[in-house]
Amino acid sequence: MDRVEKAVREGKNIGVVFPRLATVQMNKSGEGPTVKVRFMKKEGAPVRIAAGDDPSEAGAIREVDMLNRYPYTATQLARRVRLTPNRSFAVRAHLALDADDDCSREFVLSDKQKPRRFSDKAVRRVREAIDGGLDLDAVWAAYVAKMPKRGSRRRAA
Repeated sequence: MDRVEKAVREGKNIGVVFPRLATVQMNKSGEGPTVKVRFMKKEGAPVRIAAGDDPSEAGAIREVDMLNRYPYTATQLARRVRLTPNRSFAVRAHLALDADDDCSREFVLSDKQKPRRFSDKAVRRVREAIDGGLDLDAVWAAYVAKMPKRGSRRRAA
């Protein structure tokens, strides 16, 4: 925005400031340092999400705080869908939410801290599955059956 503001103050053509936004209109009125930018849904140039690895096609980039996109910890997700943390883990495994980038993301804070967080889409998918008749007892039984049995490892004497 600073670059745009500076270019507007210098009187540069919008085509120089945003070469890919030919349909953007700019009106100057009054004097002074006030700069107003307005994005409208129904008029003007289309706004879309640009691929993070190729921003060259975008006229402007807005970065999103990923913690806002994935606001829930595993425990918070369990609370929101009214399940115990263990049953929530079983449902997450059944629906493969941890592997879906739209539903969850691992944040690497350090070598030892890598919390996984979940999006609103994950909450929606779990609720839709439960409302759609997902048999929670069967999911839990399948999950428990995959777990190693306690005491199955014998200590070497």
